[in-house]
Amino acid sequence: MYRRILVTLDGTKLAERALGYARILGRSLNVPITLLRVVQYVPRVSTELNPVRNVHRTLPYRIDQATIYLTRIAAGLKSDGLDVECIVQEGTPGSVIIEQANLVPGTLVAMSTHSRYGLPRLWFGSVTDEVLRKTEIPMLIIGSHVTWDAATEPDLDRVVVALDGSDFAEKALPHGAAVAKALGLKVILAKVTPAEGLLFYEDRVDAPEDEINPEDVDSHAKKYLRNIERGLRKQKVRSIGKEVLHGMDASVALAEYAADGGNSLLAVATHARSGLARGLIGSVADRLVQESPNPLLVLHVVHHGAEDEESEKVMAEPEPTGAPR
Repeated sequence: MYRRILVTLDGTKLAERALGYARILGRSLNVPITLLRVVQYVPRVSTELNPVRNVHRTLPYRIDQATIYLTRIAAGLKSDGLDVECIVQEGTPGSVIIEQANLVPGTLVAMSTHSRYGLPRLWFGSVTDEVLRKTEIPMLIIGSHVTWDAATEPDLDRVVVALDGSDFAEKALPHGAAVAKALGLKVILAKVTPAEGLLFYEDRVDAPEDEINPEDVDSHAKKYLRNIERGLRKQKVRSIGKEVLHGMDASVALAEYAADGGNSLLAVATHARSGLARGLIGSVADRLVQESPNPLLVLHVVHHGAEDEESEKVMAEPEPTGAPR
């Protein structure tokens, strides 16, 4: 499924947290690793007038330093028997990462994120967010709440695949299964149903709303997961668990389950909405990136149906004046 792993680095220890996961995946999947450092150059008058005094700010110097940095990182990976390539390119980080990722089909992008949200995110933006929204390339995202000693390899026990009963969410299954098979991990199929008997649209059964029993919802969810399990076993995924979670916020339920049950990798599909639609609808994957203490394998699935596009359009439209709240 994957032909290479593209690791984006910016010279910080935060970004380097993606290296441990890239190392174990590159070794297990037997794919090369590309280290990418983007140099974003902003010309300054003082530098242009006196480049000798401000040599540390010149573009050639910064590219040279970035090359030295990547070469040092690559040496450590190569000592582990990995095939490593280094790329230093000047430009805007998000655009360069997308360009490089699209050069090789089957690329998995591995990157850490500061997990900004709210106003700071609107002001500063997010490279991770930009790459996720503008591509359908699978991404291994290490959020700021993921903690481990960078000097050691991360220890993973299982892959938790987030499902909601839709074909859309199931797009994450092949990716989660591929990683689990390569690393010898258990796959957990996790479906969240609301607490107190309230139903998501995909949990509704053929009965009047006032006659729905919460136990029927759980039974419906378990049947769905059994069907998914049978499909995975046909793909020779042997170690599979099933879990019906309860909670009004799927991201909270998934994050708590993943954190409580060992070292988990969460696999989830996202629509990667942006702007007002994102604020109104929300995104389970987005909240997991911001808050989860576990790494995420995220796949952006683009809307292709007219019904989906119309739904997003309606949700993004402001309420008419005088509309009831």
